[in-house]
Amino acid sequence: MIHDVIVVGAGPGGSSAATFCAHNGASTLLLDKAKFPREKVCGDGLTPQAIYWLDQLGCVEEVLDQTNSCIKKCDLYINGEHVLTGGFPKNTIYPDFTVLLDRYRFDDILMRNALNAGAQFKSCATVKAIRYHADYAVVSAMMPNKKIAEFKGRIIIGADGVSSVISRAIGNVLNAGARAISLRTYFRGVAKRGSQVKVYFDERFFPGYGWLFVDDAGYANVGMGYACDNNFPMPGKLRQMFLQFIATDLQPLLGNAEQCGDISGGSASFYRPTAIVADRVMLVGDAANQARSEERRVGKECRSRWSPHH
Repeated sequence: MIHDVIVVGAGPGGSSAATFCAHNGASTLLLDKAKFPREKVCGDGLTPQAIYWLDQLGCVEEVLDQTNSCIKKCDLYINGEHVLTGGFPKNTIYPDFTVLLDRYRFDDILMRNALNAGAQFKSCATVKAIRYHADYAVVSAMMPNKKIAEFKGRIIIGADGVSSVISRAIGNVLNAGARAISLRTYFRGVAKRGSQVKVYFDERFFPGYGWLFVDDAGYANVGMGYACDNNFPMPGKLRQMFLQFIATDLQPLLGNAEQCGDISGGSASFYRPTAIVADRVMLVGDAANQARSEERRVGKECRSRWSPHH
């Protein structure tokens, strides 16, 4: 069988691409190396733009049903001083709030939404290579039985993250520029003072920032991200900076809280790859180094959905 589209990677970018393709009648196969649901290191915050696109994908209600938050303001700290509390703009096509949802549940919702749209899904498929024929490409993947399976598709969408096999297959050299490295953990019983979204900039961990996102039940995602390249190498061990951030900046909020998760790490890339499209191939999400998304004008059709009178 030759699929119209094969999407490699079932994170938000891949599952969203698979949903849109399947909705438009393309026979779509979604592959991922993990078994879902699975953990993913992230801040777990969904911006107003993300909520808008979840509505376009048709799964916003399920996502909102799973959250325990509806946050309209953010506190900004610089060098330990609270300098600003700001909100999201009103009267746009986007809602004026953010929500928190762990990637374990969020990514699973998006993957199942793609299946509901008509896509097929194969988990535990570790993609190794692609090769080309006149009318299609072949994706080779290691399956759980340790055997190589081959899948044929007219278009291949690489959504397999910062270490993308598909990106390397079209000639990109990974780790060639600025990258962000992050650590995060979870706490329960966190004090809620001011906004439930707090962002911290400090000369101790510049150019980076720390965060605390806490839901209505006092369950918090706490993390730190640091951008590094040849001009800004890591000044020390990120884990030590993170532990100091927790012990000092967050002590008033975490003093009576309980850590309930290990410290885990992740990464994202900010440099422009040589190519994000090639013959029968395109990249999306982290595979295309799109961590810094550009806001686009997408029309006014959803404006009324998020209005106070809806």
